[in-house]
Amino acid sequence: FFFMLSVVVRCSFLLLLLSLYHAQEEGCNVQPCSDACYYHGVCHQDGECACTTGWEGDDCSIPTCGTCVHGSCTAGGTCRCFPGWRGDVCDEPHCIGSSFCCNVEGYCSDEERKPDLIINPDTLGMFLEVKTFEECHCAVDEGCVPPGTRLLLRFNTETRNIGNADLQVGKPGDDLNLWEWHSCHGHSHFRNFAQFGLVGQNGEVVRSHKSGFCMVDSFPFEHPGQRVFTCTAAQGLQMGWSDWYESSLDCQWVDVTGFNGQDPWKLDLEVNPAGILPESNYDNNLLSIPLVCPLTCDHSIARCLFGQCICYEDIHSLDCYYVEGIDELIAQDPSTSSSPSPLTLPSTTSTSSISSVPSESPQPSPSSPSSATSQPSPTPSEVTDVITTTSELTSLTQFTSTSELTLSETSETSDYSTFLSYTSTTDEETEDSNNGETSSENEIDTEGNEVIDDPNTATSVVSCYLFVSLALVVIAAL
Repeated sequence: FFFMLSVVVRCSFLLLLLSLYHAQEEGCNVQPCSDACYYHGVCHQDGECACTTGWEGDDCSIPTCGTCVHGSCTAGGTCRCFPGWRGDVCDEPHCIGSSFCCNVEGYCSDEERKPDLIINPDTLGMFLEVKTFEECHCAVDEGCVPPGTRLLLRFNTETRNIGNADLQVGKPGDDLNLWEWHSCHGHSHFRNFAQFGLVGQNGEVVRSHKSGFCMVDSFPFEHPGQRVFTCTAAQGLQMGWSDWYESSLDCQWVDVTGFNGQDPWKLDLEVNPAGILPESNYDNNLLSIPLVCPLTCDHSIARCLFGQCICYEDIHSLDCYYVEGIDELIAQDPSTSSSPSPLTLPSTTSTSSISSVPSESPQPSPSSPSSATSQPSPTPSEVTDVITTTSELTSLTQFTSTSELTLSETSETSDYSTFLSYTSTTDEETEDSNNGETSSENEIDTEGNEVIDDPNTATSVVSCYLFVSLALVVIAAL
């Protein structure tokens, strides 16, 4: 009796563990429905797509009223156009912000006026961080990093439109070739908005990518006014405005694990690498910065790794910071460095400097990174916002369609730290700056059918079921 009882307990415990394991696997970034369903309907756990009004088909990709090129159908059978389009079938482009704009379809209201995107080198705020990623982490799912403990060189990305026309990207999902639904984050990503690479003198490259989840008006650097472009209604970037991604968000890094940090490196950041978005100048899209430590880095108490002044253990100094666990993640000798595949950059890029940034643009505050090679404060957690000193940086990252920003009065001489203050009201989808994940009121659970492909595991499960059945029979007989 006690033998059979112990078998029951052990097998039940094993079955519980297997159930938890496979439940986790089934819910790990599984997308049961096609992308179109998430834009035009609701995805159920069984993979069925329930279409919203105006859409039909297995994946809700067919307008019920016939042809709506850039819009959806109403219950009355007419087209409701997406922002930036009008006409009976929503095929006539128009500007939704200023009188001058270009959209992703190639339309420009004035061929002499176009957007021009650059990455601001003065607000990078780089620092090193050791972070452990589980198999189901969103960054692993995106391909930004493999699972395990990694050494990351993190940075902010401020993309500016220094052109003389607005950039209109449009409603997410309007063109499924430009957007992809990310089941882990629970929102859509604009494909290949930016590309990051760590380049060494011998050709070693550490590469990551960032797909712009929201291309929005984060804050103005030149033309204060009302915000036009948001996450869900219509994405884009007004002329004179910046799109801001904070360093704490997923994929705002290059993975430098296994490399010798004392080798000469350059950080390459490129916006619009494939030239998908219309611009007047593509030659200034690539920002290439040598990673060198400042002269204030005292080598008797610190070492220069990937352009960062890293304190030795138990050293406290304002000129360096300590990163726990970094020694296990870097190559101590050049001969032991790994050799990743080379980064291939599009032919439309160049290493020209960002000389086209308007000279009258506000400069970072003294408490902010003053140059591309500036050092963070003693610990990465103390890296401060270069945009505002009165609110958390995450309140300026990305807002959703119902967000509203109020521009406060500022003086002519105010810099980034006092340039703007915002009040924001976000809807159900907001970005979590601590882990880069998104919470959503309409977050969809996923369900899949996991197949046990390990014969030993399958045998153990069957054996347990047999033992449990036999044990129940014996116990009942007793």
